[in-house]
Amino acid sequence: MRSRRTVQAGQQEPIQAEGEAVERASVVRGWRWRNPNPPLPRRHSRAPEEVVADRLVGIKWAAAAVLFLFFGCPIFLPAPPTDCQYLAPILPPSASASSPSTPPPPSPLHRCAMGYAATAGVVGGGRPGAARYVVTTADDAVEGAPEGSLRWGLANLGGGSGGGGKGQGLYVTFNRSMTIRLKSRLFLASHTTIDGRGVRVRLLGNGLVLQNVSNVIIHNIEIGNQPGDHDVLPIRSSQVVWIDHCHVYNGHRGTVDVVYNSTDVTISNCRIHNHRLTMLLGADDSHEYDRNMRVTVYRNWFEKSGQRQPHCRWGQCHVANNLYTDWAFYCLGGRVFAKIRSEANVFRAGRSRKEVTPWFGEASLTTPGFDNTPTILSYGDLLLNGATFHQFKGKEPMFYPPYQLPLYDASALMETYLRQSAGPQYPFRFIRSFFDWDS
Repeated sequence: MRSRRTVQAGQQEPIQAEGEAVERASVVRGWRWRNPNPPLPRRHSRAPEEVVADRLVGIKWAAAAVLFLFFGCPIFLPAPPTDCQYLAPILPPSASASSPSTPPPPSPLHRCAMGYAATAGVVGGGRPGAARYVVTTADDAVEGAPEGSLRWGLANLGGGSGGGGKGQGLYVTFNRSMTIRLKSRLFLASHTTIDGRGVRVRLLGNGLVLQNVSNVIIHNIEIGNQPGDHDVLPIRSSQVVWIDHCHVYNGHRGTVDVVYNSTDVTISNCRIHNHRLTMLLGADDSHEYDRNMRVTVYRNWFEKSGQRQPHCRWGQCHVANNLYTDWAFYCLGGRVFAKIRSEANVFRAGRSRKEVTPWFGEASLTTPGFDNTPTILSYGDLLLNGATFHQFKGKEPMFYPPYQLPLYDASALMETYLRQSAGPQYPFRFIRSFFDWDS
């Protein structure tokens, strides 16, 4: 029985842990025993129910983070329309490459187009009567490409001037995930769609070329590691092109360049990173015919790139709802009466460069070759981590695009959305891409 102790007024009774009593009793018996799990003092700083509540909150947040990364899709913002679901496979595995008309028609991908390409009526290979071709092998050869390969389909079914064996177009899909190491660049014809939905398709070693073509869609493809003095995905003298949900990286020169009188191009939902000269819209100051150029750059993530994101000459460039992180030189640049409408973008500067446009103080006005004719204006952009945006008033008024985009307000929530949605969409993409050392 515990003896009572007298406590005088103003004094506090000392608290003795039960473990100390057990240890003292063990010493008296001639051996020393320490309780490995001594009980807590009787008086606690917090109630037990508060501790349990905090643990439950932590578990809930951890579970939410795991689910968010596991499914790899945005869950905080509205999903795209039903026929724009990028994860759904669109063809059965039994589709045959030798009978391109056998597979059922894919879901109407072109209905999801936006920007200038949609305004110009892009459908790619979705026209009635277009040939259907399923890529079944990752093999590639410049000469004698095997049937079932991507090169064979483009050469035999999409090699005509109108695209497709009957001049009606070509729709290319893939029966499984694959990595194709191209021996040389692939040239696409008009009225062509390359649709990588439902699988993961990687084109490495060489890129795709769009030259003197029109009405082309490239969707849900990874293109990277372009050697030599070439662009990864050049668009030359071409019209009505939609590049969507692609991952373009590691090119020697540009990634997606729109040059030589090309127009009505939309580049959307792409991830572009690790590049020095990223996106050139208009190749030279002397190409005044590029006044007709109209390009939409929408919902892309430019990550750790150098400059030209994009750089525009002469034409109209609508840059909206993009994410820029850790650029090396500048993001938006223009020359010779170009008009860049920057709308609701997020610019998160890195440690070195903070300025969004190629502005280097008042000394820029006296720098030889400095061009003050372009117009670069900001509408609702978000500048983070010390980023600054020097606007160029230019010589001509800003344009208004002839379409409406579903724009989100520039915010940290939109930044999270773009980090998840930019680039190709395929099952478990975050878990699988974590182990891709060459991307």
